[in-house]
Amino acid sequence: MTRPEEQLQLSAAQQDYLEAVYALSLEDESGDGVRVTNIAAALCTRLPTVTRTLARLRAMGLVEQEERGPVFLSGLGQRLAAQLAHRHEDVVALLSDVLGVDPVTAESEACVMEHGLSGSSSERLHHFLEAWQRLDPQLRRALREAAGSEATDQFHLLGDASGSGDRA
Repeated sequence: MTRPEEQLQLSAAQQDYLEAVYALSLEDESGDGVRVTNIAAALCTRLPTVTRTLARLRAMGLVEQEERGPVFLSGLGQRLAAQLAHRHEDVVALLSDVLGVDPVTAESEACVMEHGLSGSSSERLHHFLEAWQRLDPQLRRALREAAGSEATDQFHLLGDASGSGDRA
């Protein structure tokens, strides 16, 4: 039997909103909820767009909000947002720790890549990273260096992926 969260189809933007509310709520020690203006600022988005997207997330049962009030994640929204945040962290770790991509680029590109991963691929990535951490540090260093040892222009024809879902 499928769990409810496996049946939801969220757009990349909706996933970003859940992640943003999650991150902002972790910063909010008071527990008073997340302000819409803070969501807009975090996502570099206009307030009307935030309001529309939150209405969709409310209809899906992922956020709770009284009119013009603060935003809270529902139980399901909390679970999904935690999974999304974890997926993001794993993609950043793959790019930076395994492949040696600089942290700023890894963070930006993870925002694009994470939305294309299935739950199964995310789980496999997570287990891979756990195994990676158990490897001898010298072996990890050698593998990381091999991944970026020969810089070529072979893969640079398209340039950066910014603009392909990156909100920064």
